[in-house]
Amino acid sequence: MKYEKWIDKHYPTIESAKNKCNIAIYEMTQEFDELTVQVGIANGRYHCWSIDIDGNIVDPTRKQFDSYVIQYHKIADRFLTRDEFEPATGAFFICPADNEHTIYVRDEGEFDRKFEIVEEK
Repeated sequence: MKYEKWIDKHYPTIESAKNKCNIAIYEMTQEFDELTVQVGIANGRYHCWSIDIDGNIVDPTRKQFDSYVIQYHKIADRFLTRDEFEPATGAFFICPADNEHTIYVRDEGEFDRKFEIVEEK
């Protein structure tokens, strides 16, 4: 499968996949324009993944999870902008194309926690 080949080439290990979901999904959806961005929660963690045209989950960084079974809960089907957030969780993902590899989490009405997704060099 073309997706598995791409994933094995770019994110072959747990270490290479850990905390790289924003970047990985951006890169993968640029390579395969039939994939759709999904953002939300996977196994209790904020996460990005994609779906193919048949609705199958394509997650290039799934290796970072300790479980073989991953429960995905979609918040949105696109990267969100800085002024948007999901009311239920308060999380949003900024598109890496904007040079913002960051997930913000809304607490107590303020954006007071910021998790940076830093690409290893």
